[in-house]
Amino acid sequence: MAITNVEAVTFCNLMVRDPQMEPRGIAFQVLAAFVKDAEAGLIGDVRRWLEKSCDNWALVDNLAPSVLAPLMERHPKLKIICVEADAGWV
Repeated sequence: MAITNVEAVTFCNLMVRDPQMEPRGIAFQVLAAFVKDAEAGLIGDVRRWLEKSCDNWALVDNLAPSVLAPLMERHPKLKIICVEADAGWV
């Protein structure tokens, strides 16, 4: 049984609450498999995860190239949103 893009985001939103780093990293990698079909609105989740759930560089190094970069390639206008964002990790 395959999961959908929406289910992958829901899974990620649940897993980023875990205090351990590994479940959060796994969640980002699961979502990475779906980012090619993601809507631009996913940027809100990504920003929240960067601000609240990525409390070390290992998680940022996991999320940024696997989810954030492909999302920005798919939706080029997001680059302006991210550059202007006042998030600590962005």
